[in-house]
Amino acid sequence: MSTRKKMLMPLLTELPLVLLTIAIGAAAAGLNLFKPLLLGMIIGELASKDPESKAFVYVGAYLCVWGMSWLVSLSARRIGTSLDQKILVRLRVEIWTHLLNIPLIENERQPLGRMQTYAFSDLPSWAKLYGTLLAQIAHSAVQSVGSAIALTRIDFGLALQILPFLTLGFIIPLFGSKTMVNVNRAAQDSMSDMSETFSGLLRGSKDLLSVGAERWGIRRFEKACMRSGRTEVKKSTTYGIMQICGGASEIAAYILVLAVGGQSVLNGELGIGELIGFLALIEIIFFPARHAVDLAGEVQAAWASASRVLLFLAIPEAKSATPEQGDLILEGLSFRYPGGSTNAVHSVDCILKKGERIVVVGASGSGKSTFVKLISGFYEPSEGRIVGGGRSAERIMPVWQESVLFDASIRDNLNLGRLKSERKLKELAADFNMDTVFEQLPHAYDTVLTEGGDSLSGGQKKRVALIRALLAESDVYVFDEPTAGLDRRNADLFWQRISKLGKNAIVIVVTHLREETRYADRVLEFREGRLSEREKPFEW
Repeated sequence: MSTRKKMLMPLLTELPLVLLTIAIGAAAAGLNLFKPLLLGMIIGELASKDPESKAFVYVGAYLCVWGMSWLVSLSARRIGTSLDQKILVRLRVEIWTHLLNIPLIENERQPLGRMQTYAFSDLPSWAKLYGTLLAQIAHSAVQSVGSAIALTRIDFGLALQILPFLTLGFIIPLFGSKTMVNVNRAAQDSMSDMSETFSGLLRGSKDLLSVGAERWGIRRFEKACMRSGRTEVKKSTTYGIMQICGGASEIAAYILVLAVGGQSVLNGELGIGELIGFLALIEIIFFPARHAVDLAGEVQAAWASASRVLLFLAIPEAKSATPEQGDLILEGLSFRYPGGSTNAVHSVDCILKKGERIVVVGASGSGKSTFVKLISGFYEPSEGRIVGGGRSAERIMPVWQESVLFDASIRDNLNLGRLKSERKLKELAADFNMDTVFEQLPHAYDTVLTEGGDSLSGGQKKRVALIRALLAESDVYVFDEPTAGLDRRNADLFWQRISKLGKNAIVIVVTHLREETRYADRVLEFREGRLSEREKPFEW
């Protein structure tokens, strides 16, 4: 499907509301057309000094049109914004779902700041294209056509003379559309870069303070802000130039009408009311032309935003693994990171059997973490394959070294929306010596954690993550440094709980602690991406 078609697809999901938005925008434009015509009729009646003048009737009609115009404009704004927000919710959920479904290696390559820019800048700009901007486009189109017809009815010759100026006012945004797209895209890219820089500095703020590098962090953020500022200045200047060009054509049209129309009034060829109406209609017909620069800019900004998001949505999603039961069989398993010159994992052949407790050791950078991501199904092998072991997302439970706690209750952090037994939840909490910790919180298990669980210690957060994993009742557990940050007593509690898992469960534990190999049924060692099995007791 082409990019253009993908951008227009959301229209089909809310077609009735889209059509209503267009209709109300057109109705608002139609009402606006009556204002200059009625104004001209009022002036004409007053100038005639006719004792049976209908000026008061026209004034009443004029006020009614104004009131109806306000009501319709308010309705257009409300319905257009509702449409924007409905589509925005759908788009935000779509990119979040896509982020969770793409391969982990692609997920890890997406900068946090860019994802935030997609959700909070690009998508709102894109969604406006279907509601607010669509209503404005319909309004401008109807107003332009209607006022052009009205002008020709008043004085066809004069209307024909202002046509070149009007055409110029509409053509300027069209000629500058490519420039505006590029300027908008540059502004959005620099905003994304600034957001990414800020997110990175925010995550590392404690490190900056610890080593006294605050000024370095400030300079980096300042440079990112300055780059963003320069692109915004360029964007604003580009719009300003186009508005000046459009305004110049409008002024020229007014001068022409005042010169030629004024002479026609003096010659008795045109009534004063008709001239006033003609001038008021010029304001109506040039408003869309004058607004076209801003409107085209917003449309191009929406287009540029949609293009950026669609590039992300074009990343292929991970293939679903077929659920199978039994041992994990690794056949010629290799993996190379995109752009890498050598394999991070080389030709691994082994069988991980049901009921085994397998400890994986190796120096930093030896390939351990890459290996567990392959086992977990988050990375696709460059060569070879993994079969068996219930390899589906529901049956493999990885626990990463840095697990995240959410701004939600303790219970929600443990269950994550799954219906789990309260008895088992509290049993696991007791096994990890966390039951008393939870019960002492203000609302026990219903206490809401904030700031990613900063009210808990590092070891406590680690144990919450372990409890969460064991609640899942998986066939394969993969633990990456599960006891890092735990004291000896709590580390022993982990191994004691692991020993209670059923005979069908495969448990893989990555550790840098030599003494923990004593708990293993098997010890696997990685050296420079190559796997070998070691006899127990294992010495480094």
